[in-house]
Amino acid sequence: MPEKTRVREAIMRRRPPSRVLGEVVAAAVVVLCVAIPSFAKNSTQVVVVPVANMYSKPSDQSDVVSQAIYGSNVTLLVAQGEWSRIQTADHYKGWVPSRFLRLVQVGAGYGTAGVTVQVESLFANIYAEPDVTMHKPVVTVPFETKLEVAPEGAGDAPKGKKENHEGWLLLRLPEKRSG
Repeated sequence: MPEKTRVREAIMRRRPPSRVLGEVVAAAVVVLCVAIPSFAKNSTQVVVVPVANMYSKPSDQSDVVSQAIYGSNVTLLVAQGEWSRIQTADHYKGWVPSRFLRLVQVGAGYGTAGVTVQVESLFANIYAEPDVTMHKPVVTVPFETKLEVAPEGAGDAPKGKKENHEGWLLLRLPEKRSG
């Protein structure tokens, strides 16, 4: 019998396969316990749909427990496949489709620095340019949506004639578009 085979047989005789499997599983659990907290840290996300229903479970067939509106900063608690469990600023927790959220990469969140405006009517249409007859709205947002006003001279201003467009504000939208 070759030397390597004898060594392997001797190891297996001393430690039954079920014990070896148990040690491997225990080692995997330790690795996961150390690794998961680094991946599951809370992160600020912003809602990028007009109204995101928040569900009690990661399924749109479960109960709606709350809603988060466009531009709301939320805390990501858990990401599970196509679903994310979030917490709103008023401490409501629920599951939303992950595609309804974007990671806030800079700063404390959307609309937390600079000038903001809040929708005071039932809804507001956000357009890409002052002439609202040219295209459909980029997005229609509900009452109380908070929007970030783009700083003066933000290169996204409409091109062309320098007309006075009363009521027109250049916004920085959470998905990096302008309206």
